Amino acid sequence: MLAVPTISVLEVFKRISQPRDDAKARSMNAIVWTRDADSEGLDGVQYRPRG
Repeated sequence: MLAVPTISVLEVFKRISQPRDDAKARSMNAIVWTRDADSEGLDGVQYRPRG
């Protein structure tokens, strides 16, 4: 028998119940600002190095 905490099941349910709107930021021409070096060079991402 698998014991899963109720809160985990609730969080998974809430996450999969959310409407999917993956392209909303792109449709609004939003720019993502980040200091994460792995994001450098991606379309629509402005990379600012730390320091």
